Amino acid sequence: MEVKEKFSKKDKLITFLNDAGELYNGMYLAAACQNFIEWQNTFLQPIVDANIFNGILHNYVNTIIKKIPIQEAKPDQIVLIKERFNKSGKYVDFNDVIYAFSERNIYGEKGKINYSDYNTFVYDYDRMEEELGKIILPGVCLFEGEDNLNFVTYWGEGFRGGNSSMISKFYLKYTQIDLNMDEKKDIKNYIDKMNKMISAKSKKKKRYDFKNFFGSLQILLFYLTEKGVMNEEEKIVDVITNAPAYLKLSDDCKNFFNKEGKEYNLKKIMNLFFFFEHLCFEDLAETLQPEYKAQIPEDIKVKIINVFMKQKKDDDKIPVKYFGASTRRLISRYLAGKLQVTDIKEDRDLAGELTRTELWEERYSKLEDLEDIIYGKMKDFKLTVGQAYEFYNIIGQDDRKAIELTNQQQFHQIKLKK
Repeated sequence: MEVKEKFSKKDKLITFLNDAGELYNGMYLAAACQNFIEWQNTFLQPIVDANIFNGILHNYVNTIIKKIPIQEAKPDQIVLIKERFNKSGKYVDFNDVIYAFSERNIYGEKGKINYSDYNTFVYDYDRMEEELGKIILPGVCLFEGEDNLNFVTYWGEGFRGGNSSMISKFYLKYTQIDLNMDEKKDIKNYIDKMNKMISAKSKKKKRYDFKNFFGSLQILLFYLTEKGVMNEEEKIVDVITNAPAYLKLSDDCKNFFNKEGKEYNLKKIMNLFFFFEHLCFEDLAETLQPEYKAQIPEDIKVKIINVFMKQKKDDDKIPVKYFGASTRRLISRYLAGKLQVTDIKEDRDLAGELTRTELWEERYSKLEDLEDIIYGKMKDFKLTVGQAYEFYNIIGQDDRKAIELTNQQQFHQIKLKK
């Protein structure tokens, strides 16, 4: 699986990827699909309505009403008028059919020619309808609505564009538990190993790029959410091994579950996702639109620092580190990316959005007074979602340090040895 974050105008593929997010390019194709759906359905629906119980074209109704996605339509399922006439080998166009089943109304009583009515015609409408049905209707069907169109999703945009409830749905299907210390150590050792590998190849200190790995975890979460409920105790490596061919995961992701993560079951996957989501946050933050990088006034910044940084209490139910982590997850899951359409608008209340339980570790998401704690800490700030990134920059120091220590483990070890 190749992750491609950006396309240039020279990439021809960009024109053929149905895109509802960014202007131009694939958005033209998306608009064309919407028009094709409207045109075909506008043509066929009246035929269904008029012939649903009986009628000259009744025999075609059962086929027409079997809706399909337009992106899966074959040529013989599309109303292509000109091609249908050409294929008939009998008629050139509608006029040909009209001529074939019409005649001058020139004969009066007893077969005498009525010259006063010479220019009028008699039409056999039933025969015309029957013949046009034979030409146009075989195999064609209605299209599903535009809500069922498939659109390209770029890296980091997996939970946007109507997918913001995916993680909540996942939690409803699969109970999740925290990673134990040995599992966290395994992940850190894996990150250390990959950093050493890429550094050896480049002959200089370098961090491994985990974007492909993280993208694969997103795909895996979607697959598990859409699939019927599986046994929570099933090993993730077995799920991957037995998955259909269309589930394309990166090699580093598959290798991890074959080795370091071979004992991980489905109850651990979300916390593993948390780990690599954290590693990729800076890459995700680079894709934020300007409206999600709004500044916070200086007087509000002072209040935030006083509440979160200067007034740290040992008896706080939720340490500032985890407020930072939940804000970071909100940004990376629901705000990052180039999509023009977002599920969470920038003017929404930030405190309200942070009450989403899927943004918090299990120990905090289960707190009965989670909402009260969040609003109690943030009520005086009146921050909007558009200020989430700036808010994280203020309170996220401890959260950033946690992943930096993990990702730089080998470099610290090298310094200690010296």
